[in-house]
Amino acid sequence: MNRNFLPDPKSNSYEIGVLLGDIVEYLHNFYQKLTTDLFVNENELGEMVKSLDTCVEKIIQIKEMLVK
Repeated sequence: MNRNFLPDPKSNSYEIGVLLGDIVEYLHNFYQKLTTDLFVNENELGEMVKSLDTCVEKIIQIKEMLVK
């Protein structure tokens, strides 16, 4: 991979990209769980809700970075 096209790891663009990648991963896992399991127990449901909370936190971080 040609690293000349990647943003500086210390820049907001890089950090935002990492946060967006995390959000996509959380949402993908959440969607897979919803579409493949007919029954979800309480622990799994709690984990799913935590993953959505984490997504919201990451979105708020991105918003704060963009507002600066």
